This record gives sequence, structure tokens and C-alpha cells, in this order.
Amino acid sequence: MIKSRGIRHIAVLLGLILMAQMAFPAYAEISADQTENADIDITEEISLETGTITARVVCVSSLDSSETPLAGVGLSLYRVASAAVSDGTIQYIPVDVLSGYEKFFNEDFSSDDVANTASEIVSQTDLSSCLVSVLTTAENGSVEFEGLSAGIYLIDQTGALDGYVSTTPYLIKLPEIEENDLFWDYDLMLTTQETTGTAEEWDLSKAGTLTVNAGYVSTGTDRTPVVGVEFTVYQVATVTLSGGNVYYVAVDALKTYESQMNSATTTDSYSELAAELAAVIAGDDTLAGQLKIGTQESGSDGNAVFESMMSGMYLVVQTNTVSGYQAISPFLACLPMTSEDGSGWDYNIQALPKLGKTSTGGGSSSSGGHSSGGSGGSSSGSGSGGPGSGSSSGNPADTGSPSGDLYEIVTDSPLSPLLPQTGLRRSIVSFLAIGGIFFITLGWKLGGSKQ
Repeated sequence: MIKSRGIRHIAVLLGLILMAQMAFPAYAEISADQTENADIDITEEISLETGTITARVVCVSSLDSSETPLAGVGLSLYRVASAAVSDGTIQYIPVDVLSGYEKFFNEDFSSDDVANTASEIVSQTDLSSCLVSVLTTAENGSVEFEGLSAGIYLIDQTGALDGYVSTTPYLIKLPEIEENDLFWDYDLMLTTQETTGTAEEWDLSKAGTLTVNAGYVSTGTDRTPVVGVEFTVYQVATVTLSGGNVYYVAVDALKTYESQMNSATTTDSYSELAAELAAVIAGDDTLAGQLKIGTQESGSDGNAVFESMMSGMYLVVQTNTVSGYQAISPFLACLPMTSEDGSGWDYNIQALPKLGKTSTGGGSSSSGGHSSGGSGGSSSGSGSGGPGSGSSSGNPADTGSPSGDLYEIVTDSPLSPLLPQTGLRRSIVSFLAIGGIFFITLGWKLGGSKQ
């Protein structure tokens, strides 16, 4: 009896321990960015083990967000850094052409930055010397890169696929580290959307018009023109076209913002970028003079018209105060945008920022970006979409309205490049749960059978 009772108690105790491990897992000192892993001996595994990166390309519907696998998409994989172990810590050694990214690879690598940095690397660096393989997606939209040694890899679409925006480049660390384990199988989903125009049809020599309408919207969609609002426009980037893709080239003084210009996909990200650019320009009179396109005041119809505008990205700033209205926050406008029927490009763009009324009747100035009183702006053509990654997205009008309804968006079917989405990783949680239940049940059974 004593022996049976002891076995029962041991079984129940094991079950409780496993359940406790599930609720309170013990973590070794391994950071999520895979740079601190002194609690496990990984030297041999890093040297000998190989892994697999599975990439799946899907088209996300702009109407219902459904996903359709895409076949025939070429994907190139580059090994941009090797891996070595020193004192139990993985160190990443960039290839020669990317030596300047050593700090990023080892210290700053995070999911928030990998897409921006990958786009920056692809646009500025010849990676042919570190090409691993080029594969084409099958009917299920997937490819598998196998036999990969430890390191950092960059995956990028090879060539354009007719009718679709090019996917965003992405950086991957192999292996991943989770819950004290190294995982050598990485699943990645690359998303795209249908285009409504092609970069090849974009005429860089054609000039266009930017019309900024200053209006107050009290209810519904009716706009009341506001006269005398002064807008100044600065060109912050030009455009280059390559392989069916559109890339914004920042002016020399704003080169540090070039990656943000090409990777921003939301209203908030464009607003933050506009605020940063406005602050830089406001603090440098010489730079402001170099980038200034012109200054116009809104007329009786609320319009301030800027003509002879070439393809590029522009910063629009309100440069006066109007009694009774709060200032509009700086915003970005891109020329051209896709036409309404998606058959080409519209070079005559209209921006519809909203003015907010002041509670005291006096004018107030916004500090830039979105504020509770000021309003943001949005640019749009007569149709949908705009330039960006690929050829149909990439301007503030393409991404909907921020909280507070600061923008009026007139595009019908917004398009924007979507970042890759990583798949779920393996976990021991299910094992702990099942094991705990098993041992507790076993202990209970033993006790019941004895009785």
C-alpha cells in the first residue's frame, strides 16, 4: 500500500511540475534577436547543422483580404552574413560589400527594421557575389531553399510579375532561437497586391500639377473652402525606375530618410516621415531654399495650385496662420498616381487636407505630424493607387484615414506594399500540457484502483 501510494504521489507531482513548466517556462539568457545565448553550447551545431527557408508568395485582395498563392514568382536568396560562435555567443560577419552593417546584424536586428534595411541594401548594393540560389514559386506559391548554413539571408523578388506589385525584400537569421532551442526551418510569407498600372508606362519627362485644397469639413463630406491658406512645397525625392519597380531617390541632404521614403506603407508612417522632414528643412534656411518649389495661397475655391511638377515625392507645409483655423500638419504628396481606370498614370493630383477650427477663434500652429488640433493631408489622383514598391502604391493617400479622421481619402481601392509575415514556430507548450495531464490522470487512477 505504501509503495502504491508513493507511485501515485510521484505521478501527480510529475504532472504538476510539467504543468508549472508550461505556465512559467524557464528561459536561458537568450535574446530574441539571437545575439545572447551563453547558456547553451551551440558551437558544434552552428558549424555542422543546415536548415531550410520556405517562402510563400500570396496576393492579398484589397477587397476582402483573401490570399491567393502566386506561381511563377522568381525569388533570389543571398547569404549576406556568415555566423560564428565566440564564448557561447553567435557573431555575424557581413560579406565585404556590407561591412557597414555589422553593428546592425549583431546588435540592432529586429522585426521592425529588417524590411527597411533589406530594401536599403537591395537598392544600394550589388549582391551578386553572395547569391545562393534563384527559385521560382510552384502552384502553391512556395519555394524551399535547402541546405543552408548558419548566417543571415536576404530574400528578394527577381524581376517583376505582370499585374502584381513586387514583394518587399526581407532579412532572415538562420537558425532562429526560441525557448533555448535552435530552429533551422524558417517559414516566410511574402505578400503582394494587384497593380493598376505599370512602371514602364511612367513618363519621367512629363510634368504634372499638384492642387492643394484648403477646406473645412463640419459634417459629412461637404467641404467649405478656406481662403488665404499659404502652402509651400519642397521636393524631397526624385524617382528612378528599374525592372518594373519604382524607387524614390532622396535629395543628398535627406539621404538618411531614403529607406523610410520607400518602405512607408501607412498613414501614420508617412505622417511621421513628413514631420521629420519638415523639422529638418525648417532648421536649415539654405536647404529650404534649395528644395523649395514654390509658395501659393488658397483662393476663393480653396485651391492652391502648383504647376510644372515633375515625378517625385513632395513635402507640403502650411506656412501661415489663418484666423479661426488650426494649421495643417505637414504631409507628403507623390506624383504621378494611377488613373481611375487603372490603365495608366494621372499627373494632375489633388490633395484634400482638412482644417480644424480653433475654439478661441485665433489661429494656431501644428508642430508637425498628427496633433489633436491640427489636421493631416492626403494626396490623391482621380483614381486609386499610387507609386511605391512596384508601381501602384506608396503615397499617403493609399492607406486610409488615421484616428481622428484627420484625412479625407478619395481613392477607391487603396493599395500598398505589404511586409512579409513570418510563420509560427514550433513550441513545447503542447507537450508540457499533454504530459502534465497524463501524469495527473495516472496518479488519480492509481489512487482510485487502490481504493
